[in-house]
Amino acid sequence: MDDLHASVVVQIESGKALAPYVQTMRSVNTWGGAIEIRAFVQLWKRPVRVFVKRLRRWIEFPYEGTKLDNPCNISWTGAHYEPIR
Repeated sequence: MDDLHASVVVQIESGKALAPYVQTMRSVNTWGGAIEIRAFVQLWKRPVRVFVKRLRRWIEFPYEGTKLDNPCNISWTGAHYEPIR
């Protein structure tokens, strides 16, 4: 999906056009998800690993060009994300 424009990715993932999605995300009551994690990876050039507690599995968001040796680790409870120390 890296070669796709943000509007296409947002449409596929959320079912919304980019402008309404961004407007929703600007609300202080709205939490980010996979789209925002992927944006973090691209912006900071750092991989992210998410531990999904209910599945007891890791989901990896790699950054192309780097090894997954210093990822940012977070957990997902099904409701929100928390850092893992």
